[in-house]
Amino acid sequence: MTAYSAAFLSGDGAAAYALLSARCQERTPLSEFAAIVEQAGEAYGPQDIESIEVTINDTQAQATYTYGDDTLSQDSEPWVNESGWKNDDC
Repeated sequence: MTAYSAAFLSGDGAAAYALLSARCQERTPLSEFAAIVEQAGEAYGPQDIESIEVTINDTQAQATYTYGDDTLSQDSEPWVNESGWKNDDC
């Protein structure tokens, strides 16, 4: 979750895309996702997660994490374990 956040907010579309679930990658092409991530990087830049709470249920998880800028905070963001945890919020 922290690696995804770091990649997303620094504008590294390829790295963030690699941390998306297969389902999300099927729904959103890399070029489209990379453009979104680039915009986020320009708008926010790298941010540190201030708190994180994760609830895991077998191969699924929900993560709630906060930043200093509340507009970036996530509540019950879905994740799935696909040979490592992948963001499934698509």
